[in-house]
Amino acid sequence: MSILGPDDQPGAESVGDIFDNGPGYASDSDSAHRSDVSTLSVALGERRNRRRRAAVMVGAVGLPALLLAGSLAGRPAMENELEDKVSLALTTKGISGVEVLANGQDVNLSGFVGSAADKQLALKTANQVRGVSAAHGGAISIRTGSTTAAPAVNILPLIATYSEGSVSFAGTRPTPQALRVLLEAARQGLGAKQVTDGLTVKGSESVAVDVDAYQRLGTAIANFDRFKVRTAVLNVRNGSIDASGVLGDDTKRTDVMALLAGVVGDPNRVRDTFTTETTGAPSSTVPTATTIGGATPTSTVSAGSAATTGPGATTTPPTALSVVDAQAAIDTVLKRGKITFATNLATLLPASRKLVDGIGDVMAGTALHIDITGYTDNRGDAAKNVALSQQRADAVKAALVAKGVSDAQITATGRGSANPVDSNASSAGQARNRRIEFLVRP
Repeated sequence: MSILGPDDQPGAESVGDIFDNGPGYASDSDSAHRSDVSTLSVALGERRNRRRRAAVMVGAVGLPALLLAGSLAGRPAMENELEDKVSLALTTKGISGVEVLANGQDVNLSGFVGSAADKQLALKTANQVRGVSAAHGGAISIRTGSTTAAPAVNILPLIATYSEGSVSFAGTRPTPQALRVLLEAARQGLGAKQVTDGLTVKGSESVAVDVDAYQRLGTAIANFDRFKVRTAVLNVRNGSIDASGVLGDDTKRTDVMALLAGVVGDPNRVRDTFTTETTGAPSSTVPTATTIGGATPTSTVSAGSAATTGPGATTTPPTALSVVDAQAAIDTVLKRGKITFATNLATLLPASRKLVDGIGDVMAGTALHIDITGYTDNRGDAAKNVALSQQRADAVKAALVAKGVSDAQITATGRGSANPVDSNASSAGQARNRRIEFLVRP
């Protein structure tokens, strides 16, 4: 049975026909907008033309929100009409920059508005349109101005490794809610068996995060196949994404970047290092096994990639250990203890030196990179804390280089008391905040 009433059939474009005058309907505020129906009709026509062209919206938040409800292809006509009516209603209220996607009788709003009041007005207006069961505005962002960068979303450090319909997550474990929505969003598009939860770095489960951003990340990855992404490694850190991998079609690059920009809310926070699939002969692969902490993960190396060290001499090629396997191996090493230093110094304690050596064993001989980030608690001078955390990160880097890891593979950063994982109100919390974090990337 159709949910459309007599006035809701295709072609009903009158402003008076689209509102459901229920409780709280602000009819007085409509009078200023109802006089220019011809302008509204033009806007509505332009929207329909965009849909006929199947244009993909590339706004920083709009595309992932659009994908939450699936493809536009083959959608019921009533959903298209409902979108038109909500868009028309928003226009009567003077709201622009908001995209509408219907899923049955629910509508999802996405895009940018000028203020929190505009966001609330958009939601209220959409909910008053006849035929709308519920309107959702979680993907609407407040415009911060062209000269002001959007605030970084809070996603704890993680790496997502995608390959032909499967994804593995490795890194810091977020709150249970954030973890649930991330995995559910990915599994909804890829299938439960195609999503692996390797977020095993514990200790931050109580840290407040942007749950919606985790959902957008899962949704983005679930739609990679639609945009011809063959493989991808997403290094998510400090509200930014370093994206690498292989695209099957370079014309989809803009769409993929918009998809990822929607996760963090700002295209300037996405770094694109994707390559494009070529038509040349594929590389054959040679299985190789590397023992890590008792486990033997299987990886591959390209045939013929052996390194030459002298005339006619070859050595074993670098181990093609995957990012996920390397991160998991380092996490296993760190379960044996915490990296600590002499008080107010950057001198590694003996037990910690052994842990760093274990991490060096994982990284040496690979082509992977590792980010080392040092943190302190919040006691003392902030500038001195940043300097001390940098010195400690540098000390760990030096120890890894001494273990055979290339200097070029390592980035060391000190962030002082930023990003605490616990309260600094107690000595136990301060001890947890004094830490070294490791993140492996391609």
